[in-house]
Amino acid sequence: MVVTQQEYLEKLCKSYSAYYDISMAEKNAFPLLAELEMHKTETKTAFLGVLTLAEIKTNHYIYVFGTENLTEDVLDSCCEVARKKALKKIKPDSTHMESLVTALFLYNKTENSVLKKAKKKKFTKSFLFSFHGWMRFETKTINLSAI
Repeated sequence: MVVTQQEYLEKLCKSYSAYYDISMAEKNAFPLLAELEMHKTETKTAFLGVLTLAEIKTNHYIYVFGTENLTEDVLDSCCEVARKKALKKIKPDSTHMESLVTALFLYNKTENSVLKKAKKKKFTKSFLFSFHGWMRFETKTINLSAI
């Protein structure tokens, strides 16, 4: 049984909905299907919580793309879209530790060369020599025809 992109996306969003803010993409934003965001803040305190020692913010952005045939052109353009969208949302300051950005691709067919390229598609950016945190970009692929 082959799972459709829409069915898989619904299951994915349902399982992530407890922790992530989910916004479905508009129809004209194809191949972008959804954006998932999680923001976490940890506070380190001392003296029974009276004195705040540190505040640490972590973000995770997941951009879900869907296409029938994953090609190098689609991979490159979607990764660039995800990276640009995430960089606009990241607010580096002294409390920002890290932002993880994941481009998730749902596809039915592709070539091995594209999968190898997707695995190598990584990007890291530090903000103010990492004093204001960093951003890490990675890609993940899911072959729906193999499910």
